[in-house]
Amino acid sequence: HSTGRDLDVELQSGNFLSVEDIEQLADFLCYKAHAQKIIAESYIHSKKHFHKVSSLEQYRSRKQQQFSSSDLISDANEKATRIRWVAKYIKWHLDRRLGELDRLRQDVNDLRECGRIIIERLKALAPKTSQNNDDELHLEGMTDEVICNVENILQPDSIRNPFRCQFVKHRNYLIWRLLLDTGARRHEIHASDVENIEYSTKRLNITESKTFGRTVPISSLTADVFDNFITQFWSKLPRSTRKNQHLFTNKKGKRLSIRAFNRIFEKVRSIEPNIPNYFAPHSIRRTWNDNFSKAIDSVPIGQRKNKNEEIEMRNRLQGWSGSSSMGMKYAKRHLRKASDEMAEKLTEQLVKQINKDGSND
Repeated sequence: HSTGRDLDVELQSGNFLSVEDIEQLADFLCYKAHAQKIIAESYIHSKKHFHKVSSLEQYRSRKQQQFSSSDLISDANEKATRIRWVAKYIKWHLDRRLGELDRLRQDVNDLRECGRIIIERLKALAPKTSQNNDDELHLEGMTDEVICNVENILQPDSIRNPFRCQFVKHRNYLIWRLLLDTGARRHEIHASDVENIEYSTKRLNITESKTFGRTVPISSLTADVFDNFITQFWSKLPRSTRKNQHLFTNKKGKRLSIRAFNRIFEKVRSIEPNIPNYFAPHSIRRTWNDNFSKAIDSVPIGQRKNKNEEIEMRNRLQGWSGSSSMGMKYAKRHLRKASDEMAEKLTEQLVKQINKDGSND
């Protein structure tokens, strides 16, 4: 946007990014948000004044004059994750346009090969990280203590609730309950309409997803929280705003922005030092997967689903495709955690035995 270029429009005409574009992009993704904003604004300023960054060296030289090492992200995993996800996004655009050009019987071989080279180059620019770290899984879910703490804070009648407006309190509590019950992605809950929740059957119908829509169960508590919010608050919004059916709005009926959605979690973190700084919608998704694994383990061995069935169930409930590796990754992570806990218990037992034997001597 800041360079005045539209990747989708360029792909339609058979153009693609250059190696220089990709290196500048990878470099940009390694900076913190405030530095990225300055870089983007400098691009816009240059465009307005008909100046152009003529080379990668000139681009880097300008940045070196503006920023220090503290403006860069220090976590190699985060840098790598950003770059890989942008590479996936670019590939998605390329594949979509290649398909359309194929249908128009245009020659796409050069564009396909150029795209392949450029995307591989972008992936190669991602910092090398430990093989034990996974883009989706290197952050842990929240403990039971944290879950209970957040539940107590966000209940509308809690004196610890940092929000003042009753509409906002009940809305935020419903957001929390839906995320906790379903492990859905942030945008899947954010995009929910009133008609997506079936109170009688206790189901949430996820219709807007980056992967697959699905219908998932919610608890009786969450169903009641939804019913109360609709009856006491949402139904009293202006009729002109209710016709859109958006479930999560501000008190005037305007759809809640993603930024305002995120602020709910930022606010809770700011008032409670015992809540980890990674408390956010996606950490709740990880927590759901941890709890799913615990539920599987609690079933008697003779009644458990086999591993393939467990993975299929997890993939469906989380909106991953049947061929996705995510279900397997979460199952492996749970196995790792369980084995670590077993090893810790064994170590404690050995220490106790050594101390006991020593006292006998």
